[in-house]
Amino acid sequence: MRIIKSMPEEQLDIYNEHNEPTGEVVGRKEARERGLWHRTAHIYFYRATEGGIELLVHLRSKEKDSNPNTWDTRFGGHIKAGRTILEGAIDEVREEIGITLGEEDLLEAYWSVSQENKHHVQNYVHQFSGGIGDLHFSDGEVQEARWMNIADIATALAEHPEQWAQGLKSMDRIAAFLRKRI
Repeated sequence: MRIIKSMPEEQLDIYNEHNEPTGEVVGRKEARERGLWHRTAHIYFYRATEGGIELLVHLRSKEKDSNPNTWDTRFGGHIKAGRTILEGAIDEVREEIGITLGEEDLLEAYWSVSQENKHHVQNYVHQFSGGIGDLHFSDGEVQEARWMNIADIATALAEHPEQWAQGLKSMDRIAAFLRKRI
């Protein structure tokens, strides 16, 4: 018999449509059910190679509540109540892949919004010099990880969008940002 412990629900700070705090704090489930704006962070791990720019992509867990069993180009998630967006991004990287980054390790890319999910998303990039063996997938959110060239990712997204957690538009935007920086 397997006993599953009930984890306390993640609490989120709520924002208005202009990304201004409302002062309200609710659980993640309630935020989704009520369609309340909240913040998330996406962190893209990249490296420059002779063949171009590569992103560290990962296969999301089959158990994820959104986009299960799909490939993703970014790590991250919801920013817990009381945390800054940068603190939350660092928390998410530590939780998902087991490495600790400092604030200086993340380069702020741009803000984006998800009307569907009511997310204000701060996007960051991190130039990762380690190997996949340096990552620790202990929280069950990642099944597999590998490096992929951004051109190959764009092709895969165009040909098989159902296999990916994000769309071609968001991939094009981060690729353009990285090309300007490298």
